[in-house]
Amino acid sequence: MKNLHLRTIGFFILTCCLASNTFAQIDTIRYDQSQQSGKRTKNAIYGELVGSGFLLSMHYERSLWQNEAVKVNARIGVGSAILVNAAPLVGLNACIGKTSSRLELGFNAIQTYVFGLFGGNGFFILGNPVIGYRYEGKKGLLFRAALTPFFALDDPDNWVSQGRIIPSAGISFGYAF
Repeated sequence: MKNLHLRTIGFFILTCCLASNTFAQIDTIRYDQSQQSGKRTKNAIYGELVGSGFLLSMHYERSLWQNEAVKVNARIGVGSAILVNAAPLVGLNACIGKTSSRLELGFNAIQTYVFGLFGGNGFFILGNPVIGYRYEGKKGLLFRAALTPFFALDDPDNWVSQGRIIPSAGISFGYAF
């Protein structure tokens, strides 16, 4: 079962990389013009406090597609807390809006290892929807604030199952380039 999850996550990452290169070929001219005005970026790296990666996490995002009002990103990250590790964290999000301030909507899948928390050890796959505010400044400043609840995607006996949603929220600071 663990190998199936690892293969699924690996396939998702490979697909995102291939799609990223394909979309890069399609919109190279539009991207070059937007970079000169400083309004749109293709990459972002940021740290997050609480949120999707539990207590502390680092993330890299790559834009797969964008136009004036919508930007679709693929994300990969790693996070940790005292008794929980998240690696990898993979997801997709859409940033909606025409200004530096945007609505961010997304979904992450997180493979976690839990060390005896709430009575069990082991690997679990968690779902993590994201809804929040995102600011990308013209000089690369990135700020995010989002609601990021967790719920179980596998193993009905794990610590977040039985219909429970674990509430969470986080803030992020980083650089978009």
